Amino acid sequence: MRISIFISILLHILFLVIPKEFLEFLSPKVEVSKDIITQIIIEKPLPTQKIEMPKPRPKPKEEEPEPEPLKEERLANVAKEQIIPPPEPEAIPKEVITQQIEPVTEQKVDFYKIVMNEYQRRVRNKIEQAKRYPLFARRNEIEGIVKVQFTILSNGNVENIKVLKSSKTKILDESIYNTIKSALPFPPLPKELNTDHLQLQIEIVFKLE
Repeated sequence: MRISIFISILLHILFLVIPKEFLEFLSPKVEVSKDIITQIIIEKPLPTQKIEMPKPRPKPKEEEPEPEPLKEERLANVAKEQIIPPPEPEAIPKEVITQQIEPVTEQKVDFYKIVMNEYQRRVRNKIEQAKRYPLFARRNEIEGIVKVQFTILSNGNVENIKVLKSSKTKILDESIYNTIKSALPFPPLPKELNTDHLQLQIEIVFKLE
């Protein structure tokens, strides 16, 4: 123990007494090479570069259409109003015209038939009233139908009497002439028939009851 204390004291004395040069000689010098210095310089961080962002391109301005002169538009509108012709009258469709005309024609035809049928009925009634059954044919029970044709004039008189279809009995055929003459005069022809004579064909029946 005492020895260790003595050695430590001795060492302290030596450090104090020995000159600095000797101590520097004993301690190894560490030299820094130039390469290392250069390397350190190179390894310094580079200054940060500012990255400039591209500026947005300005949008092209939309060209506003130039307003057309109002005077020309007004003049054009006025000119159009003056040029436009008046509307044409609407034509009536053919179907409508047909519907308007056909009933009138049918009414005329129906009216003509009505007048004709009525006149023939009156002529037939006068013939039936004037008809005389021949006695010989009645006694012998002779029957038959005679189809006769004659022309009625406008005043109701008759001409051109003839038998179109015989009854196959001469006495019945000849009695027709006397029957028609006995029925005269017939009614005058109606004005609605628009004729001055009328040809009729009538069947006269001889039948015993």
